[in-house]
Amino acid sequence: MTPTCNCRFLTPGEIAFAVSEEINTADINEVVVFFFAPFVESVNKMVTWSGNVYIGPLSGYPQTFHFALQPTSNAQAFVHELKHVYQMRSGQLCWNVCISAKEAIATSGSGSPYTHMPITPGKNWNAYNIEQEAEMVANRFVLHRGFSVRTDLGNGAVTLTLLNGVPGIPHA
Repeated sequence: MTPTCNCRFLTPGEIAFAVSEEINTADINEVVVFFFAPFVESVNKMVTWSGNVYIGPLSGYPQTFHFALQPTSNAQAFVHELKHVYQMRSGQLCWNVCISAKEAIATSGSGSPYTHMPITPGKNWNAYNIEQEAEMVANRFVLHRGFSVRTDLGNGAVTLTLLNGVPGIPHA
């Protein structure tokens, strides 16, 4: 079945990203990538809402953009959003991840809610906030493929060894 909207299902390559990072759900073939913003704040972003990915019109990603066909470093944000899809569709989060994300931002103090460095020895992966969890999976995705992580979020010193040593992190 083809969706009848300004959207598409995940491509086989994008599904392979989810499988490679152990963030695929039983209904991964039903995940839709929408090309519009579900709310005003997301017009220039890629976000997850109701277990699907939404790409805002000012995000810089054209409607023909397939993340599996791009260099791995460009897919980092998409893998981050796929983690949120997994969190929602596997019942780890309520359907409205926005509330949880806003809580993560509000409780992060002066730092970014995406910053997970330094890794706290022995701290379980589920004890990090939802943005940190998703960023850890996205960082592991690019490091596993020989690329560097984004440094603007304060996670530049992270290594694959550090991430794989976090108790409870899904292992690829």
